[in-house]
Amino acid sequence: MDSQFVLNDATKNGLSIPEILHLGEEIADVFIYSSRLCQLCCVDFGSAVKSASPITGPSSTPSTAARRPNFKDIATLAKLNLMMFRSPRQLTFLIQSAAGQVAGLFAKHSENDSQVDLAKWTDVDKALLSIYMGKIGFYLFCLASMYDLDVGFVVARKFLKNEEKYPVQLSRGSSAKYTAYSNSTA
Repeated sequence: MDSQFVLNDATKNGLSIPEILHLGEEIADVFIYSSRLCQLCCVDFGSAVKSASPITGPSSTPSTAARRPNFKDIATLAKLNLMMFRSPRQLTFLIQSAAGQVAGLFAKHSENDSQVDLAKWTDVDKALLSIYMGKIGFYLFCLASMYDLDVGFVVARKFLKNEEKYPVQLSRGSSAKYTAYSNSTA
C-alpha cells in the first residue's frame, strides 16, 4: 500500500483498500482526460474547479487570491464541502450528470465548430463548458476526499504507470494497446 493513502480501517465507506486504490486510478483517469479536454478547449481547469465549490472557505489573502488554485487549495475546498454530499453514489451521479451536460454542448455543435479552440462557439456555450468541467473536477476532488485520496498523488502515480506501459520512444503517434509494447521493452 502506498504511504499517501491514509486509512483508519480496513474499509472506508464500504470499500476495501484494493478497491480504494483502484478508485484512485479511475479518478486519476477522469481527471487527466478532463484536464486535457479543458486544455484543448482553452478552459482554465483549475479556476473552473475552484469556481464550482459552493463553499469557498476562509477569505483569501491578497497573495493567494491572485494566483491560480493548486491541488491543495481545491482539496481543502472539497473537504469543506464534503458534508453536502451524502454518499459516493451521489457524487458519481453528479459527475455523470455534468459529463452529460458537456456531451450535450458538443452535440449541439458540428464537428467543424468543435475544433480545438472552439472559436465558433458562443461565449455562453464556452462559459457553460467551463462550469460543467469545473463541476466534474470538483466532484472528483470530493469523491477522492471521501476516501482520503490525494488527487495530486494519484494523478502523478497514474502518469508514472502510463510511462511504464507506454514507453515514449515506442508509443509516440501510435494508438496501440500497451500489450504491444510489453515484448519490445524486455
